[in-house]
Amino acid sequence: MKIKGMRSVPTMQGLAHRAVPSNREQTVSELARQEHERARLQRERNLWNSKKEQTEQRLQAVEARIKLIEQALYETRPAHQAKTGDAAEGSQEKKNWREVPLEY
Repeated sequence: MKIKGMRSVPTMQGLAHRAVPSNREQTVSELARQEHERARLQRERNLWNSKKEQTEQRLQAVEARIKLIEQALYETRPAHQAKTGDAAEGSQEKKNWREVPLEY
């Protein structure tokens, strides 16, 4: 509830002894205000729920990515494979490089 001024701040006495509408016009007006407030709160709740779902999806994607990165980080290769693999990768990288002349 957005407080617009001092009239919007409820007091203990005001909460305990709320004025009951005395005629039909006041009753209809109060009912309309309460229905409007209910609609506003429902819209706000729906927005929160949609943001909650989006956040949960993003959180799941981040957790999946973390698992992949942790697997790559903690994956260990045997020492023999690491030595032969590095040499093979180094020569493979040199084969893939292309020289491009660049003039200033």
